[in-house]
Amino acid sequence: MADPNTPQHQPQLQYPQSQQTLPGASVPSPSRSTGQAGPTAQQWAQVTGMLRDLHGQLQATTAELAELKRTSSTNQGTQPKAKINKPGSFSGKAYQVESWCAHMDTYVRSETPQEALDIALSYLEGEAFSWWRAIGSNAGISTWDELSEHLQKRFSPLNKQESARDKLHRWRQTKDVSQFNADFQRIIADIPEITPAEAMDRYKRALKPYIWDALCLKKYESLEEMMTDALTMEASKRNRHPDFKSSKPNPSRQGPTPMDLSSVQVQKLTKEEREKCMRKGLCLRCRQKGHLARFCPKGQRRVAFSNQ
Repeated sequence: MADPNTPQHQPQLQYPQSQQTLPGASVPSPSRSTGQAGPTAQQWAQVTGMLRDLHGQLQATTAELAELKRTSSTNQGTQPKAKINKPGSFSGKAYQVESWCAHMDTYVRSETPQEALDIALSYLEGEAFSWWRAIGSNAGISTWDELSEHLQKRFSPLNKQESARDKLHRWRQTKDVSQFNADFQRIIADIPEITPAEAMDRYKRALKPYIWDALCLKKYESLEEMMTDALTMEASKRNRHPDFKSSKPNPSRQGPTPMDLSSVQVQKLTKEEREKCMRKGLCLRCRQKGHLARFCPKGQRRVAFSNQ
C-alpha cells in the first residue's frame, strides 16, 4: 500500500539547453517540451550581431586607454613652456650688444648648450656675422655662454666705464629734473662699481643751485628718495612762480636772473676772518664747510680780501 504522504505523480522538470552560441554557429530550434515558444532565429541573429559590435568597441577602447597611458608616462613631469618674445637680429652695433645678449640668454635658457649656440648664431647679421665667419668660428666657441662673452668683448665700447665717469664729472642740470634724472641714471648704469653714497653726492652737486641748497638740508638714504625730492622742489618753485621755466632763462627779465649769485656783492674778508675760515676749513665764499672756494656751489664769484 502506498504511503499517503507520497505524491502519486511527481512531474519532471525539463530545462532548456543553453541558448548561447558562438558567432557563426547554428541556432538550435526552441524546445517544444516546455510548451513555450523560444526566440526566433532572426532574434538570435540580432543579439549575436550586437554582442559582436560591443566586443569590437571594447577592444578599441582598450587600445585607446593603453595609448593614453603610454603617452602620459612619456610626458610625465614635462611642464608647458612659457611663451617668450623672440629677440631681434644683432648686426654688431655697440649700444645693442649687452641688451641683445641678455634677451638671447632668456630666449635659449631651456635649450641644450649646442642648440642654444645654433639658435643664437642664426640671429647674427651684418658685421657680427662677418666677425663670426672670419674669427669666431675658429675661436673654439662651443656654447652660447662662450659666444655671448666673445660678442660683448668684441663689440662693447672701449673704456666704457672710464668714459661714463668723465661724463658724470662734467654733467650738470640744464633741463627739467625729470630729464636730468633719466640722463643721470643712464650714465651711472655704465659704472657698476659706483657706490650709493657717491651716486647721491654726484647727483645733488649737478643739480641747479636752488634745488641743491634745499636737498643739502636733509639726510638721504637712497638716490631714488633724493630724485623724488628734487622733482617736488621743482614743482613747488613752478607753482609759486607760474612764469618760471627750469630749462631756459627768461630773456625779458632785466637785471640778474634768479639765483644768479655771481652778481651778489661779497663782503670783504679781513685778515682775521680769512685765517679763521682757513683754520676751520670753511669756504672763503659762503663760509660753509664741505668744499673749497673754487668748488663753491653758490656760483663763481670773486672774493675780496682786506689787509686790515
